[in-house]
Formats: sequence, structure tokens, C-alpha cells
Amino acid sequence: MVGLISIDILVLSTWVIVDPLYRKLDPLALEDPANTDQDIKIRPSLEHCDSEHQNIWLGVVYGYKGLLLIFGLFLAYETRSMKGSLCH
Repeated sequence: MVGLISIDILVLSTWVIVDPLYRKLDPLALEDPANTDQDIKIRPSLEHCDSEHQNIWLGVVYGYKGLLLIFGLFLAYETRSMKGSLCH
């Protein structure tokens, strides 16, 4: 477990150092609020974290986790027919 957690920490730390996340604000279209007599417009915006090469980093993380999942499925399949308990 320590080894797997160390790999996660190494990958995520490298991501933060090499390609840090930044706040990205995407403005949306102006909206008129309903039932008002005033000259008011509302500009909603979408705020999220982004990085320059986020898709690459997510691909690395998902690829690694996918390989772990496949390995876990393989181990579960190989041990499916074990009978008995460890304590006799």
C-alpha cells in the first residue's frame, strides 16, 4: 500500500510542480432577470481549475489507475475457486 500511495504522491506532486493549476473564469451570455423594471443585466460565469496540459496529466493518472484495476480483476479471477479458510 505504501508503494502505491507513493506513486500517487509522486505523480500528483510532479503535476503540481511542473504544470500547476490556475483559476479559470469563463463568462457566459448576458441574462435579463425576470419581472424587473430596472435596467439590469446579469452575467453568469463558470469558474473552475485548469492547467495547460490537464488532459495529459489526467490520462497518466487514469491510465495508472486503470492498470491497477485490471491487475486487481486478474487477481480476483485467479483466486475465484479457492476453497476453505486460512484457519483450520
